[in-house]
Amino acid sequence: YELLPVPQGYVLRSRSEFDEQYWSYDFCREVLEGIYSSYECVRIGLNPKTGKLNLCNVFYTPLLDDHEPGDEPLTQEEAEAIAADRLDLTKRTLQKAEVGVVLPNWFFTQHAWIHNKASKVTRLGWVLTYEDTDSEFSSLVRIEIDYYTGEILGGDMT
Repeated sequence: YELLPVPQGYVLRSRSEFDEQYWSYDFCREVLEGIYSSYECVRIGLNPKTGKLNLCNVFYTPLLDDHEPGDEPLTQEEAEAIAADRLDLTKRTLQKAEVGVVLPNWFFTQHAWIHNKASKVTRLGWVLTYEDTDSEFSSLVRIEIDYYTGEILGGDMT
């Protein structure tokens, strides 16, 4: 990775062994302590037997972190309240809540119709995943909320 003409200073986040001749490594940018962006990432594929480089992909959708000094991030409880105000979550249970880097798709907003257009920037956000535990089939809702402003950035449903 360090020998390649790619962004440097990224952290090894994953290694996948597909077979004895192809391993893949992801190096991602740490945007906050312990929070990495898969949207600012270098993926390399190597043959572990020969050392031959088989693949090099650079992913770059930069983080737009425009919060002002002194701005306080939302708490998990505040993010959950915003989600509950937007969606009917009465039959759903929160399965996971984490801060991460998200690519806005504006799902769950009045701008949902533009979700087919890729955003040119990513944002820090709360990622809340809810599950309908009473359903015969697993049903998940993921909602992404801006870490500082509380704006709904998007999400998805399965």
